[in-house]
Order: sequence, then C-alpha cells, then structure tokens
Amino acid sequence: MSYCRMAKAILAPSKVLQGVWAQADTLEACLQQMISSYWIASAIGVAANLGIADLLADGPKSSDELAQATGSHPRALYRLLRALAGVGVFTEVEPERFGLTPMAEALRADAPASPHGSAVYLCSDLLWRTWSQLGYSVQTGQPALAPLRAGPVGISRAPSRVRRELQCRHDERQHADRRCGYQVLT
Repeated sequence: MSYCRMAKAILAPSKVLQGVWAQADTLEACLQQMISSYWIASAIGVAANLGIADLLADGPKSSDELAQATGSHPRALYRLLRALAGVGVFTEVEPERFGLTPMAEALRADAPASPHGSAVYLCSDLLWRTWSQLGYSVQTGQPALAPLRAGPVGISRAPSRVRRELQCRHDERQHADRRCGYQVLT
C-alpha cells in the first residue's frame, strides 16, 4: 500500500483531504502536496473571514463587486478567488465572475454544520503566528507564544493583549461549535 493510499485510508472521513491527495501516487508527490497545502487553508480562511460564500448566496458576482462589498483590493481578491476556484472551492462561471460550488455552500456561515467558524478561527493570524513557532517550542520546550510576546514591533508584545486575542478567538470558536451542535468543553 502506498503512503498516500495509507494517508487516504486513515483520513477516510475527510473527503477534502482525499481529493487533495488524489493525484499523488508517490511518497514524494504526497509529501509535496501535504507541504504546500498550507496556502489552501490560508486562502479558505481569508475567504471565510471576508464572507465571500455568504455574498455569493444569491448567485454569481464579479470579483470587483465582491471586492467592493468586502473592502478588498480588486485584483488581489480576483487572484484569491481564482486560486480557490482552482481547487474546487468556488467556480469561475465566466471571466472574473464567481459562484458557489457545493464546497463553498458548506462554507456559508448559515449552512448547517458549517466549518465557517473553524476556518476563521484556525486560519487566524494569531494561530498562524503561533504555529510558525512550532520549531522553537519543540527545541526549547517553551510555549510557542513566548517568542511572539518578545518579538519585533508588529507582533504583539504585551502578554495581556495576546491573552485577550486568544480569548476572543476561543469565544468565536465556541460559538461556531455550539451552532454546529458540537459539545463545547470549557
């Protein structure tokens, strides 16, 4: 059994991950897809945070209309939507005009069991910055937030500010989990 087939078997409930690795027949190809998959998660998080799927609920819209509705840069949003259309999240129904796919329907905030809240929370800047410090944490045994607290200006210096941001994101995640019917542990 190939490594990607094993990964597919282990992740059988995750149809999305199976699709991402569907073309990977070799260990190297499977690893390459796993290594580069962070950009897909990041792009989905941005789209969820902007509410793109919700804005497309009434039908396809141009990337310019979506940029105006979200306060985004038109060409940058167009490139994001093209990238997400390339992996099946959205569809480009005609040049520079995007619509929902079944996957994007599920990303709507009001969809039953929507992963919208998880996408916003798990792809938040704070969590990305925290995960970027995994190597530090493994090497030192210290929490990943430690270098972020003492980092350069642009990264939160005050531990209380970090705690407030974490609490805010935690509250958002609990709200999303409750809406989806998951048991929330406190």
